[in-house]
Amino acid sequence: MSPSASGDVTLQQAAYGNAVSVLTSTTRFNAAWPDRQSDQVTWDATTDATFVQAGNTKIQRLAATVAGSLREMNVDIRAEQQERSVGVEGRVTLLPDSRELLLRSLSLTTQNVAWSLPAGQSAVVRYGTDTIDVSDLTLVRGEQQIGVSGSFRIGASETAPAPGPATSLDVVIRGVELNDVNQALLGTRRLSGRLDGTIAISGTRQSPTVDAQIVARDGTVEGVPFASVTRAPVPDPDYVHVRS
Repeated sequence: MSPSASGDVTLQQAAYGNAVSVLTSTTRFNAAWPDRQSDQVTWDATTDATFVQAGNTKIQRLAATVAGSLREMNVDIRAEQQERSVGVEGRVTLLPDSRELLLRSLSLTTQNVAWSLPAGQSAVVRYGTDTIDVSDLTLVRGEQQIGVSGSFRIGASETAPAPGPATSLDVVIRGVELNDVNQALLGTRRLSGRLDGTIAISGTRQSPTVDAQIVARDGTVEGVPFASVTRAPVPDPDYVHVRS
């Protein structure tokens, strides 16, 4: 015997504690359990929700389609805020010691500013108990490019990492317009200039170390010019130098 189920679930003014609330949500689902074998379970669900709040994040509309098995599923999610929208399409794999997200499509749009994963390029994010690993994550807007790769320790332990090469989460910035980034982050200050440089984040979540070397062309903040930003991990980890 192979049980199966399908149906629709509608929620009105629902909440999960103080973490998540939703005004309306409709989900259509299908599930199959061939021969009652857990490794053969397949399912799919399509959800459309409005006025979702998760913590301090407010989302006007959330649309999600998920399909797969208990260990691997394809996801297609779009979240729309008042001034910004995010789209993600890829595959989630539940591994014994981590969770892996293969990104096939990623887009961030704010007003008329759109950043996206290059067409035909994928990225991988692996989230484990102690470490997050990122491979080939790149966002582009025209010739502007922001790339992220490497590893960062997120575990609660403050103990020294196991012997081996030092790891860091590395960000590479190439020809990025400061005003475009400011708009994507919903910033309100007047910023301009084009940025090139690198940012290396190492250490732990409790005690991160940031080493940034960024050069600006025609950079201004509220009309005040600057040429570079440097944040070195030594001798003072809180030292930030802005050169005009």
